[in-house]
Amino acid sequence: MSAICGHWSINSPERGNDLSIKKMTDRLNHWKADRVTHWHKEALAFGHLMLHNTPESRIEELPYFHAEFRLAITTDARLDNRDELLSLLEGIHKDSPDSQFILKAYQKWGVDCPKYLLGDFVFAIWDENEQQLFLARDHVGIKALYYYYKDGLFAFSSEIKGILALSNIDQTLDELWIADFLIRRHVDRCNTMYQHIQRLDGAHSLILRSSRITTQKYWEFNTRTEIRLSSEAEYIEAFNDKLDIAVKRRLRTSYNIAAELSGGLDSSAVVHHLHKQIGNDFHPFSLTPFSKDFDFMSERSYVTPFSEAKGLNVNFLDG
Repeated sequence: MSAICGHWSINSPERGNDLSIKKMTDRLNHWKADRVTHWHKEALAFGHLMLHNTPESRIEELPYFHAEFRLAITTDARLDNRDELLSLLEGIHKDSPDSQFILKAYQKWGVDCPKYLLGDFVFAIWDENEQQLFLARDHVGIKALYYYYKDGLFAFSSEIKGILALSNIDQTLDELWIADFLIRRHVDRCNTMYQHIQRLDGAHSLILRSSRITTQKYWEFNTRTEIRLSSEAEYIEAFNDKLDIAVKRRLRTSYNIAAELSGGLDSSAVVHHLHKQIGNDFHPFSLTPFSKDFDFMSERSYVTPFSEAKGLNVNFLDG
């Protein structure tokens, strides 16, 4: 859960050297980042709040500016197809941080690079040669990214509060959005409670160039292709293989592994595959009602037999 932010004062180059990027990172640092860093050049500034959640992140330099290729990047990412990208990209090492994989992907595929990335990510790349800012969000929108554009000022942030930290932001509320939210109607995925702050949707990218914003959808879930196998056993085996891969990809961490076990089918399946891969070398936990008045909501009766069958010591937490 690293965080990113930045702003580009297109019509006022002198505004890139002020303390506004620090105001953004200060507002975002409610979770006490391991490291907070900034980069600015003329009218542009990037910020980054680092969580050392992967081994590679401990040597990662963000925001990063590649002087030779005139590219700057700030990102919150965990890439899951690094092995595949290693075979497709030149000049990258297996121990390189995720940001370098993304930068190399941009060098090779340009604005189409998100199509080749798998995992949870948001990133912003400043292309000095093209004089354009490029932002992208992962396929299903796990990582959040918000942006603002008015009167020549563009700002982006992992959280809205980062944008609101800037003193010259138009904070006019979107009353229709608020009304829809309060009566629980469908709320547009791209709008927010502020008229001039938008959310970049999952599987979308954004280009800001020549004072014009364009967004595009780079991926769509395929609901038409069917997988045809010869038996129920083969379907089960194929599903287990996919779930094994999904769990394994999420084990790249600098810390101990924890897993929430609610007793339902989803979490039990994930914990089963986790246990199959690493044994008891992780910390399962489960939330239980904080009061006996809510015991009817407790799933302890499901968690206990499952954990006993696996030999797991589950930590029950009041929730």
